[in-house]
Parts: sequence; structure tokens; C-alpha cells
Amino acid sequence: MAKDTSGLDTRQRMTLTLAPQSIPADGVSTSTATVRMTVGSEGYPGSNVGFSSDGDVTIGPTTDHRNGTYTATITASETADQEHITATGLFAGAVAASAHATLTETAAANGCPPQAPSPGAPKWTDLDESFGCHGKVRTLGPDGRGGGMALQSDGKIVMAGLSSLVRYRADGSLDPSFGSGGIVRLTSPGYAMALQPDGKIVVSGGDSLSRYNSDGSPDAAFGQNGSAPAKYVQRIAIEHVRGEEKIVGVDASSGNVDVFDPFGAFPGTGVARYNADGSPDTGFGPNGDGTVVTRPPKSLGVEDVAIQHDGKIVVGGIITVPPARSEFALARYLIDGTLDANFNPCSQSAPTCGGIATIDPAPGSAMGSPFVAKLAIQPDGKILLADSTDRGFFLARSNVGVPGQADGTADP
Repeated sequence: MAKDTSGLDTRQRMTLTLAPQSIPADGVSTSTATVRMTVGSEGYPGSNVGFSSDGDVTIGPTTDHRNGTYTATITASETADQEHITATGLFAGAVAASAHATLTETAAANGCPPQAPSPGAPKWTDLDESFGCHGKVRTLGPDGRGGGMALQSDGKIVMAGLSSLVRYRADGSLDPSFGSGGIVRLTSPGYAMALQPDGKIVVSGGDSLSRYNSDGSPDAAFGQNGSAPAKYVQRIAIEHVRGEEKIVGVDASSGNVDVFDPFGAFPGTGVARYNADGSPDTGFGPNGDGTVVTRPPKSLGVEDVAIQHDGKIVVGGIITVPPARSEFALARYLIDGTLDANFNPCSQSAPTCGGIATIDPAPGSAMGSPFVAKLAIQPDGKILLADSTDRGFFLARSNVGVPGQADGTADP
């Protein structure tokens, strides 16, 4: 006699719950998604259950608890939003079912998500909690890397990227009085930037210079509509010459082969100076075009430029010395663009001299390939060279500009 099933509940059900339903948008907090699949009142194990989201959360693998219950861990993103979670499954491998739930990712009142450190992760106890979100600011965009940063006298921070110029207030928030919501879109890549004393911002585009007013608008008094063609401006600095502001740029030049570098990796050094209106400074350099090219054997790979208090121009980079070793290199130019012969004066034993000085980062050891990432001039005239090599970090100080020690040697 067949069993009477007419009174039994054979409906297929699928339910989805989230616990908790709200988590901080901190990138580490989690919620557990639980699916219950039943036929009537009985659990339905062994189904193919999957979870998905229309947002940026991360969903882990599904666990089958073999009683009709399936779970997955959802990890928060870093954007405050509502995420729509969907679960799908199969009954008897054929009949599809789905269920939906909403996960809320919350942010603090100031827009900064609550901090939820990962277990065992280092604690950044020295970050300023009053700046940005827990001491950090991230501006989303296509730039990829920054091209420079400067601090204004009012505490605002200006940064240049490959496609944008951004200004932040002292608390790390975007400055709405600058450009559009704190951002100016650049017409050419922002490889470097410099801040003038009047608050105007000069940006290098590789083969051009652009200048912006303090509100982010193009400076109509500079070049044509705020932009001027230029060369040798991979790195830039502001120089004061006889009461006038000048823009100094440096870059590797082309077409020269260094006798110390037969493969031509660092073919030459170009230095250029531009007037306040963006035109070449014809009083700089030997050819009346505002440029100077340092030719072999005194060429070097360029990384930074700094201006001494007396207006002399210091260029930092690397140079290859026989047989095949890279060393720090400094070059110093006078205000008219000629190499400063009193900087590392020549002697019969000096392979580079008369305006060029080299510093071995680690004599007799394999320090790695160095490059001068940044130069700074101390108030006493000494030069700081900050470096990162492929094997560590290095800092050197040169005696250049110090009375009685103006030879460019390393400071003992």
C-alpha cells in the first residue's frame, strides 16, 4: 500500500541571512552569509550553492554543513555603501532557486571608516589621527604615481600626479577652493612640480611647463594660456636671480655618449632656465637659448635639482666610473650656467672634477646601484643626498658651500 503524502509539505525553500547585517567599511570586517535550503521542513544537503555581490566586497568559498545549511564569509570593502548579496542554488541538480539580502557598510560621521586592525598586523601608532582617515588620505584616480609634493605656508598640501593636480587642507580633506573640488585635471603628465613664494604652482609636463594660480586656474601671464614649451624639465626648482624668480629644470639630454658609460645609459645632463613668463632665459648658458648641456666626460644621470642660497644650481644623480661601478654624482653650476670650477677642483688623480663630484656609497662593498632620489640644502650650505638602492637606503652629506670646505667632498 502506497504512503499517503497528500498532506505533506513538499515545497522547496531557500532563505539567505547575514550576520551582522551592517559592518564597517574598513577592508577587514566580516559578515557571515547563511543559506538554508529545505524541502518542506527537511534540510537539503549537497546542493551547489554560490554567493555573489554587486559591489566591492570579497566573498570567500562556500561551506556545505551537510544539513541543508551553507555559509560563506564576506569581507568589507573600504567604501561606505549598501551591497546586494545574492545566493543561488540547485534542488536535485535541476531546479534553480535564489535569495537576496542587503549588507550595509558604514562610515564614521566624517566619512572615515572605523579602524579595525587585522590580528597580528603592525600598529601605526605614530600616524596623526586628525589627518584624513587614521592618518592617511587616498584620492582615487588614474594617476598611478605622484610627481611631486609641496607644503604651502598656510599648511595646505599640493600634489602633482600624471594627470591631476590636487590640493588638500591641513586636515587631509580636499580643498574645495582649488580647481573642481580640490582637483585640477592636467593637459600633460605632471612629472614634477614646484611652488612659488606667491602661491602659484609650476608643473612640468616633460616637454612643457604649466603654471597655475593659487585657485587652480591656468595663469594667463605664463606662456600661452598658462603653458609654455620647454625641455630639460624632468625635475624643476625655483631660483631667485637679481630679484627675479626663475624656473630651473634638469633632465637627461640625448645624443651624447659618456666615456664612463659606453652603453649610453646616461647620455648627458641638460639644465635649462626659464623666466617668470615661461620664456627661455637667454642669459643662461652659452648659446643664448637658456640651456646648458654637460657633455662627456662630465655627463650624469639626473634625479633632482636644488638651489643654494647664493643662487648656484646643484644637480644630483649617478655616474658610472670604471670599470662598471655606479656612484653618487653632484654637479654645481654658476648663475650663468657654467660649471663651477671651484666645486671639486681638478687634480691629476680626479676622474671627474671641475664642477662634478662623486661619492662612493659604500667603498669596497656591494651596495647596489644607487641614484639620488632627493637633494636638500641645509642652512649651513651642506648638501643632503637621499638615496634608495636595490639593496637598501642611504643618506650622504656633502661639504659643498661650507666656508673652508667648498670642495664637494663627503662630510666625515
